[in-house]
Amino acid sequence: MNDKYTLSVITQVFNRNIYYVFIHIIGNCNTYTEAILEN
Repeated sequence: MNDKYTLSVITQVFNRNIYYVFIHIIGNCNTYTEAILEN
């Protein structure tokens, strides 16, 4: 039971980190695209 709980927590933290990284990348892509369009 302890191992399952620990794995669950690790998975949740991992998924949350991937989500933030994904949002950060998307945000950078949007900024980059806007910069290209302005020039």
